[in-house]
Amino acid sequence: MSATYDDVANIVVAADGDVWVGPELTAAPDFGEAPDDADWTAVGYATEDGVQIGYDRSVQGVPAWQALGSLRNLTTDAPMTVTFTCIEFKPDVVMLAFRGGAVVVAAGSGKYTPPDADAGDVRAVFVRGIDGDTTVDVWFPRVEMQSSHQMNLQRIQETRVPVELGVLFNSPRFTIESDHPAWLAA
Repeated sequence: MSATYDDVANIVVAADGDVWVGPELTAAPDFGEAPDDADWTAVGYATEDGVQIGYDRSVQGVPAWQALGSLRNLTTDAPMTVTFTCIEFKPDVVMLAFRGGAVVVAAGSGKYTPPDADAGDVRAVFVRGIDGDTTVDVWFPRVEMQSSHQMNLQRIQETRVPVELGVLFNSPRFTIESDHPAWLAA
C-alpha cells in the first residue's frame, strides 16, 4: 500500500492564536495550558498576517582543484526570525519593539523613555496557533529585537508596531509542539 501524500486534513489554518513574551529562558507552559500571567505577557491583537517564523541558511562551498564544484558545504550562518505586527498600542508592545526602556506614569499621562542604543533586551517568546481542535505551540527561549522598523500614527489606519525578533541559538533550542493527528502519528 502506498502512502498518501495529498491529505487536506494535514492543512493547518491558524485562524486564531496569541503571542506572549517573557523574561529570557522563561519555560513554555505545559501543552494546552494557558501561560502564567506571572511569567508571560500577552502582546494582544496582531494583524491578520499572524506570526511568521523565518529560517535562512548560508553556506560556503569547499572547492578543490580536481573538481568543478564544491566537495562539501560549510554552514556559515543559520538565522531564524519571529515576526509579527502588533495593533494594540500599549507600553508592553512599545518596550518590546524598542528593546526595553521604561514607562513612567505621572500627571495624567504615561511617558516612554527608550534604553541606550547599545542596550540588549533578550526575551522568551511563546506563540500559540489554533485551528479548530488543533493547537500548535512554538517556544523560543531566547530572542532579541533586530532590524529597523517603523511605527505609524496616521489618520486612515490603526497604529501598527512591527516586531522582528532574532532567535538566539544556544541551549535550550526552540520547540514546536502540536496535537495535530499527523504529529501524533510521527
